[in-house]
Amino acid sequence: MTRGSSKVTRNGQITIPKAIRDRFNVQEGDTVVFEVQDGRVLLRFVDPVPMSREDAEAIRRGIQQLLEGEAVEYADGMYTDSGAEGVDRRGR
Repeated sequence: MTRGSSKVTRNGQITIPKAIRDRFNVQEGDTVVFEVQDGRVLLRFVDPVPMSREDAEAIRRGIQQLLEGEAVEYADGMYTDSGAEGVDRRGR
């Protein structure tokens, strides 16, 4: 088991210990997701979901149309259900 510890700065930042960064090949600019499960905080490393400019524009137009109506809850659900935080590249 790889372990490490880090102090929280006054800005709420932490440094991921080098042994963990090395084990999971964490690079500057990588995205992490924090989840709370059963009283524990889990940290997952994820890759952003690649998206073309055309796809992003189509999604923006679709959400704009939805928001003009009474579908705010639906639009919120689309964001949550889409896996928008990324795809876990490490199988976790």
